[in-house]
Amino acid sequence: AYGLSKAKGMEIARDFRDRLNIFCATAICFNHDSCFSPNEHLARLVPRKLSLAKRQRKFPVKFFNVGIVRDFSHASDFAAAFQLLLEHHVPLDLVVASGKPTTLKAYIETGCHLLVIDPLTSIVYETVDDKNSYDRIANPSRLFNELGYRPRYTASKICREMLWWEAQSIRATMNKS
Repeated sequence: AYGLSKAKGMEIARDFRDRLNIFCATAICFNHDSCFSPNEHLARLVPRKLSLAKRQRKFPVKFFNVGIVRDFSHASDFAAAFQLLLEHHVPLDLVVASGKPTTLKAYIETGCHLLVIDPLTSIVYETVDDKNSYDRIANPSRLFNELGYRPRYTASKICREMLWWEAQSIRATMNKS
């Protein structure tokens, strides 16, 4: 249903563009996160779990289905892509993403590295049968080629930012106590 609604929205935009000669561009946006994303999003969940475990010294930390691949992207990069899309001389329908696949395990290990946690002794990886655990990868080559878009954030930089926000949240909570 979600994919169908995206396709229908693009179809309606193309119809407006063609029939009414309106500048109308669309974008299908893949995973994009920032500090404002829900805590359940992987980009926020992993740094939060690792930070909490380190602070409370509660190891090992369990993660599931770490072989899945995600296209981690930052919301601010998407805003930059939207700006390019709106400034382009011809309206386009594009996919917005980083185009860089990262396994969940690599993202976890990045967080461990940044927090100086040994993943070999502190992390347990398990596999759980979950129909929602599948790879989510995008191909933004048209966005790159036609608009010259290049994301500024890597998965590592996103993880670093999420860890920073988590530390700020912990400080704010401690100051209220």
